[in-house]
Amino acid sequence: MNKEKCNFSFQHYNQILKLAKRQGYKFCFFSKRPDKKNKRIYMRHDVDFSVERTLRLAKIENKNGIVSTFFIRFNAPFYNLFDPNCLKIIKEIIGLGHQIGLHFDEKCINPRELTKKNIEKEVVSQLRVFKNYFNIKNIVSFHCPSNFVFDKRFDPNKFISVYSPQFFSKIKYLSDSRGQWREGCVCKFLKSSPPPKNLQVLIHAEWWGIKGNSANKRLIYNLKEKVDYLDKAFALDAKLYKPGSFYKFLNK
Repeated sequence: MNKEKCNFSFQHYNQILKLAKRQGYKFCFFSKRPDKKNKRIYMRHDVDFSVERTLRLAKIENKNGIVSTFFIRFNAPFYNLFDPNCLKIIKEIIGLGHQIGLHFDEKCINPRELTKKNIEKEVVSQLRVFKNYFNIKNIVSFHCPSNFVFDKRFDPNKFISVYSPQFFSKIKYLSDSRGQWREGCVCKFLKSSPPPKNLQVLIHAEWWGIKGNSANKRLIYNLKEKVDYLDKAFALDAKLYKPGSFYKFLNK
């Protein structure tokens, strides 16, 4: 690990997981509270752009005997939750031993009506729909969270928020948001002396396994993958469309 350069390759992600295990960490679901005596990692994935790329992380974790929680958006503009391919992948992730939670976007609520009570109401409503399709847990991460949810407690009888104090401000929280580690790669903390007792680590699949140093280049690659998928789907659904026609149109 000392010789490995910290980056967003799948190889380095695999090494991070192995290092955590060597350091004695146990990977836990959010149903278990942080423990002052034992080392725990709450590995979390917010699925913002691609369920396909997220599956790669789920498989790497499964090979390492590790479990994590994947948070799916109900109203994502970049993937259709009810697309047969998406349904298949989510069920495959569950089959690998991971848990599924709700990645809730506050923008689905009118800004004038954005209150804690209304957030709880809409979250419960979306969870109810999800449960018709998946074995989803009452665990919620918030997309682009506002002050309404940051470090706030919600009714635990309704759902668990990963931004509640016990998982956020009272333990070490690390995120690769915007394609970078604000405090340095998570492996730095795993190798620190002493390492944190409890960690919540947020990993976004769109940054991983793609060549390119800039976050913008990685996002462009994600977009290309999505266009490729839509090009094939369009050809299957509309027989008059010839695969690759969109790219030919762009190159005119």
